[in-house]
Amino acid sequence: MAQRNFSSPLRISAIADITLFLLVLHAAGLLSFHLTAAARNSNSKRIDDGGIKVPASLSGSARHIVATRNLPLTLRCPIIITSEDVRILDLWWMKDGVKLDAYPITNSGQQQQTNSQQSQPLIQTSTQAHYHPPSSPSSSSSSSSSSTSSTSPRIVITKEGDLHFEKINHKVITSGQRHRNYSDEGDYRCVVKSPLGVVLSSVISVSVAQSADTKSTQEVKTKSGEPTLLECQIASFSSYHSSSDLRFTWFRGDNVTITQELDVRYNILSSGTLAISRVNSSDAGTYRCVSWDEASKHERISFVSLVILPGHDNVSSEPPKILSTPTFTEGKTVLILEEEESTTLDCVASGIPLPMINWVMTINNDNGTLSVQVTHGRYFRNSINITSDLLVRGSSDVNFTCIADNGLGPVSRTIQVFQLPALQREPVSYQYPPAKTVRFECKVNPIFSLIWYKDGQVLEAGKGRVKVKGNELVVSNTIRNDSGFYQCEVIADDRVYAVGTARLLVNNSRDAPDAPTNVECIENHPTALTVSWKQPSNFKDIHAFSVHYMPFRGAETQRVVSKEVSTVEISSLIPHTNYSIYVRSYSTKSASVQSTLVVCETTEDVPLNKPPQMKMERFGPPSQVRIYWKRLTNKEARGKIILYKLQWRSVDGEFSNVRYIDGESEEFLITDLDPDQDYELRLIPSTSMGWPARKDSMEWTRVNASIFANRNSTNNNESHSIIFDEYFAAPSMHLTVLNSTSALVNWSEPPRPKEISVKGFRITYSTKSERVKDVVFFGPITVYNDNAREHLFTNLVSGATYEFYLQTWGTGWESSVASKFIRTFTDSDDEQWLNSGEGMLTTVSGLQVHPISSTEVRLKWDQAMINNTDGHFYIVKYNQVDTSEIHTLSSTRESVEIIGLTPYTSYEFVVQLALKDGRFGPYSQKIESRTLPGIPGVPINLHWRVLNQTIVEVEWKPPSPPNGIITKYWVEFKLNKVNNTAPNSQNSTSGGSATAITTSTVTTTTTAAVTNGSWAVKPTSNTSIFLNELQINEYYAVRVKAETRAGTGEPSDIVMVRILTMRPAPPVIVESLPQDEPTTGQNPLSNDQQRLGIIIGLALSAVFVSLCVTIILCRNRFFPLISRPPLGTMYVNGNGHPPRAMRSLESINCVEMKVLVGLTSVDGHLDTKGGHPVANGNVPSATDPLLVHISRNASNRHDNHDDETIPNCVH
Repeated sequence: MAQRNFSSPLRISAIADITLFLLVLHAAGLLSFHLTAAARNSNSKRIDDGGIKVPASLSGSARHIVATRNLPLTLRCPIIITSEDVRILDLWWMKDGVKLDAYPITNSGQQQQTNSQQSQPLIQTSTQAHYHPPSSPSSSSSSSSSSTSSTSPRIVITKEGDLHFEKINHKVITSGQRHRNYSDEGDYRCVVKSPLGVVLSSVISVSVAQSADTKSTQEVKTKSGEPTLLECQIASFSSYHSSSDLRFTWFRGDNVTITQELDVRYNILSSGTLAISRVNSSDAGTYRCVSWDEASKHERISFVSLVILPGHDNVSSEPPKILSTPTFTEGKTVLILEEEESTTLDCVASGIPLPMINWVMTINNDNGTLSVQVTHGRYFRNSINITSDLLVRGSSDVNFTCIADNGLGPVSRTIQVFQLPALQREPVSYQYPPAKTVRFECKVNPIFSLIWYKDGQVLEAGKGRVKVKGNELVVSNTIRNDSGFYQCEVIADDRVYAVGTARLLVNNSRDAPDAPTNVECIENHPTALTVSWKQPSNFKDIHAFSVHYMPFRGAETQRVVSKEVSTVEISSLIPHTNYSIYVRSYSTKSASVQSTLVVCETTEDVPLNKPPQMKMERFGPPSQVRIYWKRLTNKEARGKIILYKLQWRSVDGEFSNVRYIDGESEEFLITDLDPDQDYELRLIPSTSMGWPARKDSMEWTRVNASIFANRNSTNNNESHSIIFDEYFAAPSMHLTVLNSTSALVNWSEPPRPKEISVKGFRITYSTKSERVKDVVFFGPITVYNDNAREHLFTNLVSGATYEFYLQTWGTGWESSVASKFIRTFTDSDDEQWLNSGEGMLTTVSGLQVHPISSTEVRLKWDQAMINNTDGHFYIVKYNQVDTSEIHTLSSTRESVEIIGLTPYTSYEFVVQLALKDGRFGPYSQKIESRTLPGIPGVPINLHWRVLNQTIVEVEWKPPSPPNGIITKYWVEFKLNKVNNTAPNSQNSTSGGSATAITTSTVTTTTTAAVTNGSWAVKPTSNTSIFLNELQINEYYAVRVKAETRAGTGEPSDIVMVRILTMRPAPPVIVESLPQDEPTTGQNPLSNDQQRLGIIIGLALSAVFVSLCVTIILCRNRFFPLISRPPLGTMYVNGNGHPPRAMRSLESINCVEMKVLVGLTSVDGHLDTKGGHPVANGNVPSATDPLLVHISRNASNRHDNHDDETIPNCVH
């Protein structure tokens, strides 16, 4: 097609149209921006600080105070009251984050009782303010607060709010391992409470200087020829002390003053450290450092003893090394200076030859990196004085690097220096309506970190509506309770350098709807809660509700529902967790306050995992091991752990021993182990909802036989067995039943070797639980008194059987276990008969089980210790694990064979001794065993699908029952010529089913119907397989067998598989066919006819496309004015109505309800012929209008919005 030439007027018209469109778009954007800004200003405004001003930072002398012991001290409260209308409700001081016990005093200077109701001016203000003392004493008061008014307290709060010490205490008492600090050193801050909220002051650090000399002498050892540093001990002075206020003088021996004039090898650093470039034997001796503090007028003396060791005289060269001076202490990378403060950085380096030392200053800013050498090179020691003129104020990257080089490779150390103030921009106070997002910014240097407070309490940022984004604190979806004081604490090196304060006032709008009432929740699921509420009275003005829920110390989540909904289910919750829930209602103008807060708890669920970090130790005989474990976290436990199931078995053993342990226990003693055998342990927890879903597949923990090695053995003693018995002999125990719920345990100690130190005793008991139909172990109860000989047990169950276990323990040692049974009284019991022990039979022990086949096991046990051997027998009970159906049989021998079991199934076994006179003993300890695998069943649900012309995928489900672990599947297939004459195109092309049977065209058949060829076999461990290289349009018979360790099972039903493709039909003579019999497989259209239809279709398409292009070009060329409407022309909708110039309330009032706009029409009219009363023509979503953002005009696309997806007021 030839290129079309547009006329010049037409080109000018097109350019004008584009220019006009861009101008209108720009003007709309500017208008939208200004309207949005105006809307923001109309809904939020800056407010004052509420008459309470907190200075962001204090000067160095006010922030760091050095006090003198036994002298008075007054700390001024930095908070300033700037308005007469401020009412102070309370004021207190904190030391190191804990409320300080101090008494407020009256104007007359007398102590004021804390329960006084008289109002007195308390805080220093620029105007008058009043403080109202609390009506009851503080809960943190110590015993000193109970003194009478005649006793003068040492620490008081003055009427101006200052903290006054009558005298400063500084005493540290160390007695053995006990350390008590009576020092007044610490970080102090005053706290003021008003009706507007609570504010914290900046931190005032107090340290105590002492005038006492150091009695001890520090010893320093250095090799001859090497450099050394002797530190002047000034630790008694404040850790915040500037070295510029100190003067240091060093003396050697008999008052010989050390100077560089005396010896050029001596250098006294700015920190007072004495540096000696290369020591020799004549330098050995005692050195004395005298430090004088100009501020406190105190002198301190410290002593250093220098010991010279033989050096290496044959060393000719050594790389440089920077020594650890106070400038470069371990891990120190940042130095913070006060405003206008100067300091000196010292760098000392050693090496052979002595290295040359230079200081380099590096400044990183937006213009790049600038590095300047700021000192001349010097040997051994080089210092630089840092002043305000040398620093770039406010820069985040001013680094000073010490570089030492002696030709063997340079070394360097860098320190970043920053000068205060730390807070470069304070947060601003605001007043906002509800449902807004508020931002408080504290601009600080990256070397500082921020801690945010709300009304004096640390905010848990990042949870729910409160988040921290860089230096900003973001509070979204505000409510009235968010009003108060917000403060950012600027911290570096565990010191507080500044505090930024701002106030937030959330005012309810007059147009705000009422909050929902009668909020309730139903607790009926581990991961879901059903919340319902009653809709408020002004329901007609409400457009949506939001449900807010938050776990304890977790993030808040919110969900929006339409106004017709008053019940919602919250899902994906954490089991066994308390959730705080409230509901808010929304209109197009504002949001309500939150409803009454309700707390609901999700129900328990089964645990997710076993306890972590199981530890095994042996302190007693080789046959017993004590195991310890840690409790599961709440997230893993998902409820209260009420029971543990402990299993242990020998490696590759045929059965496992089982003990059930109370959920409060964290340790258990396993006995009767073989010291030469390796074991495997597994501990499974349970809640009230049951055991973990994958308990049978949980890993076992292996215990090697080396742990059973006797750590207390005496290999050199010939009478080892006697010593062994003395070491681990169990105590003698006696049980007395006192009543139906109490029993007394008495014991006595056997003779033991003198080197054994007995520390106490452990008592464990067990009784039967109906929950597991077995005994449960409780304890141990540890007695920490080696002289104790009895212990009373109460709250026992009447008529229940208990077994008590007792052992002695000491440091790294424990004895064997003594055990006995008792049964508590019932109304018909004979007390003398029970306590005599004649009514109790022994417990069957040595229980073992050996699987014989997939359906049979052999159970055996040790012979019972009983006098009447003729009249006893044994009762055997067994059942499948986690089932309630119990099978019982009896035997007069100590073994029995049990048949008729299910293949590869776990069973529990217990044995009980019984007498023919009707007496029964307690059941033995339970053991578990699994029957051997059996032949698997038939794979089921066999089906297939075609992937391409040569590959078919065959899938199936495992057999039921599997009778073991399926180790392999055998897929058999072969070409079947019998069914090729009966194709089933519907089943063959889309896949077949093993259960689908039709007449004449079958996809499933029996083995007898397949007679052609031999079976090809493909193994797989999966439940699907790909059969490739199949012939198209041919039938294949496919079947699957499963295999376990016991063998291969029967094959599945046969599935007929066919890859069907269309192929040209052979030539036929149409005239020879009957008219009512169509040709089988013949295409009704020939290939020539098909090609002709395609050519005609393409030609018609080309004609229509050309016609459309011609009409459009002709219209634009011959009718330019008609094709473009003049300016001012108004478009109308399909119903003839002009669109409304409507703007949502959100764009005018900045009430961020954008997810609610368009829920209902303004006038309720909706024309289904195309008109809609929405200005931008975008109809709100009909599926869920509350969870999507309404599309805006192009002019509003530059607006910034927060990422909340609920009705929210951000900005």
